[in-house]
Amino acid sequence: MNLENQPTSPIRATKDKTVFEPDYETKQKWLSTRKIPHHANSVHLPGFYQDKTSSVDGILFWSAFMIELLVSFFILFGGLQKRDFIMKVFAVSDVILLISLDLIGAFLVHKMKGKYCFLDNKILVDKSNSHAISLQRKKGKGYAIVGVIVIIISAILKAVGVLLFTKIRMTVFVILLIVYAFIVYVHIEHTGYYWAGKWFRKRFNKQRDEFALAKEQNHHSDFEAEIREHKILTNVNLEIDLQNPITVNNHKLLFLKESPEKYDYKLITTGVMEDAEIFIFVGGKTPEQQKVISEELLKHQVLFIHQRSAEIGAGQKK
Repeated sequence: MNLENQPTSPIRATKDKTVFEPDYETKQKWLSTRKIPHHANSVHLPGFYQDKTSSVDGILFWSAFMIELLVSFFILFGGLQKRDFIMKVFAVSDVILLISLDLIGAFLVHKMKGKYCFLDNKILVDKSNSHAISLQRKKGKGYAIVGVIVIIISAILKAVGVLLFTKIRMTVFVILLIVYAFIVYVHIEHTGYYWAGKWFRKRFNKQRDEFALAKEQNHHSDFEAEIREHKILTNVNLEIDLQNPITVNNHKLLFLKESPEKYDYKLITTGVMEDAEIFIFVGGKTPEQQKVISEELLKHQVLFIHQRSAEIGAGQKK
């Protein structure tokens, strides 16, 4: 088991000019992207630095959006055929408002995803503050509830608009209600992830390109990776040779020394350590060893990389 309850401060905070690391705002957007939890043997990771936003999210969003545009066209066309000016205004307002409501609702549903991702992971590595973290986790749920309500109201009003401004058979209308139920599902489960992934990748790629250009021109970049270290004290032998540390890309897990009933190790990371790299670190280890390594690496992600980046970012704004 791990003998340390809380990690100590990193031993050093130097930079590596050859490795890219995005800023805190980009890391925060990263947390808002879709995650796939990993539960295998003794490794239980909710998902942190990973982006599993897929083309399915985009396909479903644009399919729902195109259906809404098509139906909105019929509502608008039918409304403009009405002699009553107020009905024409209502038809135009209905179309503009309802499309806006869907996007606003989807934004509210997704608004707290990044924060929840951080807290769901932090509660696993900061057990002494688990109660306070649980209380934080309960805050903000109102945004998602309001978002769902807005999306449902939007669907209902669109259905009313179809009845008022178009002439369709009841069987077609029933089918349309089923389609609107599908659209509600898409905006709740996929729209937020689609846009979160899109915005994250755009910002990430822009910063990576700026870093590459600065590196090519031998200039300083704000996106040079930070080297972070912390020691791991455990009574589990991780079976890491003194002369042969576990190395995964820009990160290393080293054996330091053995003393009675405990083992000292050091984790050194350069830049962001992604979830996929944690899976490589634990590969070939026993379930007990996997548990210690995955917990320590997750702790490093959450407290040393993400939380430290937040603290540095807050200090720079002062």
